[in-house]
Amino acid sequence: MAPRCRLVGVAGALLGLQSTTTEGTSHGLVFRKRIRLGANETVNLSKGAASAAKRVGQVTVNSRGRGSIRILPGLSVRLGRRW
Repeated sequence: MAPRCRLVGVAGALLGLQSTTTEGTSHGLVFRKRIRLGANETVNLSKGAASAAKRVGQVTVNSRGRGSIRILPGLSVRLGRRW
């Protein structure tokens, strides 16, 4: 069975539409914005909170206790708690 609503992309995001999967759960919109403060520092904004992140070499650590290690460009491992 195919999803009921298949509007994907900018039009769906601007209209605030949700799609329903075959299991009946709906997918809402997610807001995230990253503001670069320098070469290795960012501020991450989301719907519920903000956090800061600092990158040193291949390791990134943020103010919420999460981090990641970049293995290759486009491939990384996330570490730490989920919330």
